[in-house]
Amino acid sequence: MIADNTEDASGKAVESVAFDSNAYKITFTYTDGTKQEVDLPVESVLSAVSYNGATHKLTITLVSGSTSEINLADLVDVYTVVSSDTVEMAITAGAISADVKVSAETGNRLEVKQDGLYVPEPDLTIGAF
Repeated sequence: MIADNTEDASGKAVESVAFDSNAYKITFTYTDGTKQEVDLPVESVLSAVSYNGATHKLTITLVSGSTSEINLADLVDVYTVVSSDTVEMAITAGAISADVKVSAETGNRLEVKQDGLYVPEPDLTIGAF
């Protein structure tokens, strides 16, 4: 609160000061009847920020209620995978995985071991076939 009849920087005497809390404006009334209004930029202050993962958009809401959207899609890497007859590909929670498809056909010698795929040496002894 400024005291009655206080001079401002211009040398004019300030008679009263009023604050409009709805418009965020301060009004100085001088002893000569003139007024000066100062608009505080409170409406430019952030009220909320949200991110939509489906659209990859950041929404900024100001105290005034106005909103701005920023598309962040170019900053988000989107991967797609393609499975084949021999490899099943998947993306789960951002991780890419691949599983080898091993045929169940009779005579298939391919085995899945802990350290990788394995084909045992054929038994070449007479009578093994």
